[in-house]
Amino acid sequence: MDISKVTPMGNKVLLELAPRVKKEGLIHLPDNVQLSVWHSGKVVSCGRGKLNEKGHRIPPSVTTGQEAVFRTFSNDWQLLKDDDGTEFVLVDAEHLEFCIAPGPEGDNE
Repeated sequence: MDISKVTPMGNKVLLELAPRVKKEGLIHLPDNVQLSVWHSGKVVSCGRGKLNEKGHRIPPSVTTGQEAVFRTFSNDWQLLKDDDGTEFVLVDAEHLEFCIAPGPEGDNE
């Protein structure tokens, strides 16, 4: 799928998922349980926002390029893969938990 042709509608946000880190441990959880964890991604594009009761559009509170964190606990998200295998997720802006501010220049943490 060519992600450049995907346009989020309404209050949806398209995120490029950050690589998942596999942790080794003593407890094995089924894949469906492992999905209900925090994920982060870079905002690729946003919809125009939702309409309030008066018909005024409220844009999403994130902008392109920001790092956002969401939980896949809700079922209101769609996983997409680009032609090169990069994973993207389409999620409602209301399900974004917080944004991560970029660190100072040269900060590798």
